Amino acid sequence: MAIIERNGCFKLDTKNTTYAFQITKFGFLMHTHYGAKISDVDLAYVYPLVRNRSFINAPAEDTNMVLNITDVPQEYSGFGVGDFRTTALRIRHSDGSRAADLRYCDYEIIDGAVRPEKLPCATVNGAKNIQTLKIILKDSATDVYVNMYYTVYEDTDVITRFNEVVNKGDAPIYIEKASSLQLDLFNRDYDLVQFEGRWAQERHMKRAPLASGTQGFVSRRGTSSHQHSPFFCLCEKDTNEKAGGVYGFHLVYSGNHRTEVEVAQFDNPRVLMGINDEGFCWKLDGDDKFVTPQAFMTYSADGFGKMSRNLHMFIRNHIFRPKWKGVRRPLLINNWEATYFDFDQQKLVELATTAGKLGIELLVMDDGWFGHREDDKTSLGDWVPYKKRLPAGLKPLAEGINNAGLKFGIWMEPEMVSEDSELYRAHPDWVLSIPGRGRSLGRNQYVLNLVNDEVKEYVVAAIFNVLSSANIEYLKWDMNRYLTEVYSATLSADSQGEVYHRYVLAVYDILDRVITNFPNLLIEHCSGGGGRFDTGMLYYSPQIWTSDDTDAIERLDVQHGTSFGFPITSMGSHVSAVPNHQTGRVASMNLRANVAYSGTFGYELDINKLTDEEREMIKAQTAFYKENYDLINNGDYFRLAKNDTFVSWGFASPDRKDMLIFFVQLEGGPNGSDVFVKLDCAENAFCYKDIDGGDTYFGDTLKNIGLCFPLTQGERKAYCKHFKAI
Repeated sequence: MAIIERNGCFKLDTKNTTYAFQITKFGFLMHTHYGAKISDVDLAYVYPLVRNRSFINAPAEDTNMVLNITDVPQEYSGFGVGDFRTTALRIRHSDGSRAADLRYCDYEIIDGAVRPEKLPCATVNGAKNIQTLKIILKDSATDVYVNMYYTVYEDTDVITRFNEVVNKGDAPIYIEKASSLQLDLFNRDYDLVQFEGRWAQERHMKRAPLASGTQGFVSRRGTSSHQHSPFFCLCEKDTNEKAGGVYGFHLVYSGNHRTEVEVAQFDNPRVLMGINDEGFCWKLDGDDKFVTPQAFMTYSADGFGKMSRNLHMFIRNHIFRPKWKGVRRPLLINNWEATYFDFDQQKLVELATTAGKLGIELLVMDDGWFGHREDDKTSLGDWVPYKKRLPAGLKPLAEGINNAGLKFGIWMEPEMVSEDSELYRAHPDWVLSIPGRGRSLGRNQYVLNLVNDEVKEYVVAAIFNVLSSANIEYLKWDMNRYLTEVYSATLSADSQGEVYHRYVLAVYDILDRVITNFPNLLIEHCSGGGGRFDTGMLYYSPQIWTSDDTDAIERLDVQHGTSFGFPITSMGSHVSAVPNHQTGRVASMNLRANVAYSGTFGYELDINKLTDEEREMIKAQTAFYKENYDLINNGDYFRLAKNDTFVSWGFASPDRKDMLIFFVQLEGGPNGSDVFVKLDCAENAFCYKDIDGGDTYFGDTLKNIGLCFPLTQGERKAYCKHFKAI
């Protein structure tokens, strides 16, 4: 059994980890362990309930002061009753008071997974031995309950969590904060690892030691954002890729989020993750409930590499919907950097015809096909073909591309509207705006108020009309600005704190209806590139455009950071034109491909302007990627080396009999030298053959001495080595 209850002690076991807590005196839930797997169930001895009697804040009925709420590690903490740390739940009652005193009521062990209503989440997806623990807490003075759900995925060492706040009273309450996950740990000797950035430079790894007080990050932009991914790690001081303890945390959510790590007075960190409480307030009427987004977490005693592989496998197996679990995606070409707004049906069919000869399988028509779109200032919301470019509509274009042997895909930005559009002229009241205030533009566009059901239904109908009009097998769903003037006239004054979250729920509802009605459609999300790269989006689409920066050298950092929490198969990664359109950098076709292979591979350039030699290179690249698709996208990923001079990474099959090793030289020296990259993915007992060069190596040699790569004069060279066990 994955879940054990014994005398008020709860123990949740995965293959390699244990999560444990127990009921204390007066009904509080005390966290006792999360880490390497252990045998004991009752762990009360690990934490003294009282440390300093001079400054105890005991519960009201604890007249002997034997329990110190301000210090005890809790599973889910309430505000206003003695815990002075940042708390998981803050409620304002109808009398204006703010308090939540959460005590244990009951538990239930459920076979399988329990899903949070109306939210993306992990699913069983054919797996066995999955169990869920439901814990019921109750506020000591009111009829407010919290249902906590822990689902244990044994084989991937992952535990998911979410909570329901239930109002069984008659008067409404106002939820001002409701975290998805709380984890109280026992010492501050950790580093916080977060993945921050900006447009075109997303998810760069930052590592810093915990200090007294609160550290963390938020998004206030209405999306998960370019600036802070809703994923982070806590690791021991000496943790590296191969060794050391590390926790990885994900929030399955695409809107405003908050991560807090507070180190309290006795150096005990408290981790909280959930919806950002700034600008959030949810009115909860009697006999109603509020459901938090799901979060999930893993622990590895074997460094960042094992943590990442846990998360990769979990996302591939349980976040991706079954249609795309382990399934090869089409190798695509997107016309954006090839043509921008300068295209018509003939040009796209010619592009497809050439692409088909080179092994490419899907052509994606990007921005500019609708309304009267000549630039980014017009026509969003008018989802009808632009007669100047597509006078006969989408169907003959799709047929022309299909006749060239390719699938056809299309770009839309359904959540947005241009001021210069028929939709805005007819419905200027359909955008997010506050009465009496101006409307701020972002990228020359406004955000549609999807909280308004009439607006949401328009968007659904528009998407359905486009997808039904031709043989469209792929949708690139873009979102190119953040939310401002967040207000909806469809809600009462005391419900305006719900708009941010209701907007995200509306996006999820639209996506759910799209994939239900078009089950074979492949969706790739994009938000100015990687501005909404989160597991909430991956539930609806198995791949996301990783960054608008297509420069191969820049992508090394972006893809490196992204790989800590997200599988390679989720990252849209393409070979683009040179000089690169974002940085002006020139890199060889070989280097660009070697970087782009580590993702859902494709092209962003005009292949009709390439030389015959370059086209032959593309033929070889597409053949290589197809041949090694399963190893790259479903194999185990290893970050092997990264410094200012070179970067190396690799893929290995689960049995370690097949390995692909990549190496990129960033800069060279006047004399040249050699470097050795230790292949952590090699199996000691195997003998490996370089299938291109013919050399053979023992696995223990590759693991402990390494594979030799030359650092030659010049910069930016790339190598790929393929090994098979013999």
